[in-house]
Amino acid sequence: MVRSEYVATREESLLLIIDFQQAMLKAIDSWEKIACKVRQLIRSSNVLGIPILLTEQYKKGLGKTLPELLQEIDSPQVFQKEHFSACLEKNFIPTVQSFNHKKIVVVGMETHVIVNKNKNQDSVQ
Repeated sequence: MVRSEYVATREESLLLIIDFQQAMLKAIDSWEKIACKVRQLIRSSNVLGIPILLTEQYKKGLGKTLPELLQEIDSPQVFQKEHFSACLEKNFIPTVQSFNHKKIVVVGMETHVIVNKNKNQDSVQ
């Protein structure tokens, strides 16, 4: 059986956790359930050797990534950002590209707002 090119494999995958920060919890009723699922993704990524990248939006105002998630990651690589869209940050796309993984599993709080490609930018690929 041939796999679809869109199926993620451990060799090609990156887990990107977007702005799962303390202040965001106020806006999400079921954040505990979401955090549990994100923790499962982190543990799976650790077992499979999948790199993990986190972003934090305005850490001074929104706080750090949830400690219970950070403690699951051996050497968390956290990308600080000032824009809603991670793609608008100067070094975000090069940082993602530096992993050299074509498949990105994206999770986080309000991710639909935060992962937003500007029409004038190159794609993440």
